Amino acid sequence: GDRTGRIDHFTDLCRRRTAKVRGLLRAVLNAGVQSSVDDGALAITALVNKGNEPSLGILRNPDTLLPAVHAATFDLTEVVPLGRFSPASLHGARAVRDDDELSAALSLINRAHATHQLFRPFDETYFRRLEEHLPGFSRRNVWIVPGGEDVQAAAIWYDPSPLFNVRVTRFPPSTRALALAIRSIHAVTGALYAPPRAGEAVKSLHVQAMAYRDAAAGQALLRGVSNLTRELGKHAYAFMVDERE
Repeated sequence: GDRTGRIDHFTDLCRRRTAKVRGLLRAVLNAGVQSSVDDGALAITALVNKGNEPSLGILRNPDTLLPAVHAATFDLTEVVPLGRFSPASLHGARAVRDDDELSAALSLINRAHATHQLFRPFDETYFRRLEEHLPGFSRRNVWIVPGGEDVQAAAIWYDPSPLFNVRVTRFPPSTRALALAIRSIHAVTGALYAPPRAGEAVKSLHVQAMAYRDAAAGQALLRGVSNLTRELGKHAYAFMVDERE
């Protein structure tokens, strides 16, 4: 059907441990839903870990203003680059260079996701809006594997740090010791990577959408994103895959 229009997204729902008011989170959620509806949102989405039963219970509660409907299940993959891939293995993976390459990349991504319920097609108007409103977003965030008369693979990545950061608040003792060892090896040899310390942000790139004509092109593109992650001083890159794919 018609998927154009405003869609709001809830990113976090939490409370202090000392807050003992019954129904507090549900009241906050209802206020947010009402605000979105009043402002003309056609839909409201949220990503919830399937093991987070307290949050799922709130969203499914009949007293919630708009009880949640399960739309899709995604697998989140985070990849930590431990080394650099050779240029030959990248098959020329790089950012788009002109309007024709940008158009070809977006067309490939749109075709690959045409039947996905939660996908907003990247038409020219939508892409320009992202350039205007997302800090640091431009056509350099669109990477391709060129080849022949058309692109062989395409991906859109984004650095979310201007908008939000996830921080490590504490480590279990064994994880803290392992992180210290890896950080020491990296400091001396340059190998592996430097894990975040407690209190530091987890620096990551998010692959928003990706498509490829064959597995080899897709692998080459992810290798290019992996090298880019290291060049930008990030800890990892992440992407989500719909379980229906």
